[in-house]
Amino acid sequence: MAAVETGASERRLIRLTRKLSGRLSELRESVCEADGVPLSTDGTCKVCGRSRVPEPEVELERVHDGEPTEQERLQQKFRQRYAALLHERELEAQARAKAAEPVKLPKSRGERASEFLRGGQLVVRGD
Repeated sequence: MAAVETGASERRLIRLTRKLSGRLSELRESVCEADGVPLSTDGTCKVCGRSRVPEPEVELERVHDGEPTEQERLQQKFRQRYAALLHERELEAQARAKAAEPVKLPKSRGERASEFLRGGQLVVRGD
């Protein structure tokens, strides 16, 4: 049988999970990725000599300046053709909807029964 969790128990679980993830990240930073042995105080591995120094983030420059590339021009042409195609299909669908005959529904049971009543009196057609 499953236990019913309250808001307090959910908050406790979240707090414990955050603590655990913090401890795991500290442990990961203090262990060599290749060998799994603890790093020395200067951040190098005693076994393989790797150092755990974060690499600086490299800022990427744009490949081109303002001018669209050939691929971007082709994509733009495709989008224009596709938009025109969708517009054409929408117009065709609207034309088909206007040209279609309205649906003629069969008479309901109530309408058929009301044909035999005139002024609340039953009228028989054979008389």
